[in-house]
Amino acid sequence: MVGFGAGEPDFDTPDHIKAAAKKALDDGTQSTPRPGAPELKDAIIAKLKRTTAGVQAEKHHRLSRAKHSIFNVACCAFLEAGDEVIIPAPVLGLLPDIALLADATR
Repeated sequence: MVGFGAGEPDFDTPDHIKAAAKKALDDGTQSTPRPGAPELKDAIIAKLKRTTAGVQAEKHHRLSRAKHSIFNVACCAFLEAGDEVIIPAPVLGLLPDIALLADATR
């Protein structure tokens, strides 16, 4: 089973993270580009190249949004037309529609 819950850490958010969040709010907020921030992608690719054989930068894509990731990775990769998806309640509003977009039933 894969948990998609927010989770609750057993420690307070570190001060440097709080300060960075406050600065980001003061500077103005916006979502990152769909394929991810270029600096983050470069850092991930560099790490994978150091630790994982055969990584090709042009094939790397970081998913930056939960519903988008669930649809692309879970639904499109694993569901086939007519598969039944059991969606427990309460549910994030779009999850039933994501299953339907993958031609599954609910």
